[in-house]
Amino acid sequence: MTRRFPSANTARLLWAPLALLLTLPVGALERVTGPENRPDAGLLAQTKSEIPPEILALDEKARELYERGEPQQALAVIQQAMAWVNANLPSNAPYRASCLSQMGSLLLSMGRQQEAMAPMEEALKIFREMAKTDPAGLDGQAAIQTNLGMSYFQQGRQQEGLALTEEAVKLNRELTKTNPALLDYLAMSLNNLGYFLRVLGRHQEALAPTEEAVRIRRGMAKTNPAFLNDLAMALTNLGMFYIELGRRQEALASLKEAVKIRRELPKTNTAFVIGLAYSLANLAMSQLVLGQPEQARSSIAEAKAIIRPLAATNPALHEELQRIFNNFPGQPGP
Repeated sequence: MTRRFPSANTARLLWAPLALLLTLPVGALERVTGPENRPDAGLLAQTKSEIPPEILALDEKARELYERGEPQQALAVIQQAMAWVNANLPSNAPYRASCLSQMGSLLLSMGRQQEAMAPMEEALKIFREMAKTDPAGLDGQAAIQTNLGMSYFQQGRQQEGLALTEEAVKLNRELTKTNPALLDYLAMSLNNLGYFLRVLGRHQEALAPTEEAVRIRRGMAKTNPAFLNDLAMALTNLGMFYIELGRRQEALASLKEAVKIRRELPKTNTAFVIGLAYSLANLAMSQLVLGQPEQARSSIAEAKAIIRPLAATNPALHEELQRIFNNFPGQPGP
């Protein structure tokens, strides 16, 4: 199965917000790096044969920089490609949509949400037009709507964000009927939809997409270990949601499963150790809610032991560590 750029192991740590779920309502939103990276981008791949090799080289360099954790440099490179696009391609060119999508995704990864709006909105407009005559446009449209819906919602444009996300779910559901490789993207849009509905207080409606995202990720992880971290994140979202609904034993089971999965992942990729720490912190919260203070103390102590050495040289992680302490009264600070 083709995976979107960057690699599955590094990408999820970049895509899922690190403010993982220590206050309710909770949820980790997901975004797509760009429709050009989805398994089926037929017309878009076709049009790339018409792009000069030096421009495609810039495209590839931007991907490599992003995968190395250098989004600012990647953005500068894709802006060079965009300069050629603006000078040489019409306003409705699919490759223009591809570059705009990458630019928007890079800006999102750097937290520059407001700046990401314009390129993503323009890309969506192009893909909507493409979709009228070519199915590849639907694929790109679904990817952009996932990102744009998330951004709208986070900026307070909740109804617009919800509408785009609902449409992304519908499109992805249709696309997976003929291309099962897109199931991951359906799970992403379902995850975001469940979170948005929860924030809006529509809890009964939110449960179905949240549970469906877990089922999809569980099925994918059975045949491809690259999806195990995605499954752990989906289980965490579901577990914390169960706490909100008062389904405490189900919450505990989901969060314990997430921790179990994330204990194994750092054995092959140490980058996943941070995810384990946050899963332990979420488990500790559920244990407190269930009246299991000893177990909660053990879980939070393990989480702190993981994060503390990393936080010593990373101010952002130090702030996250402090936030964890603040959520557990009586725990000593860092």
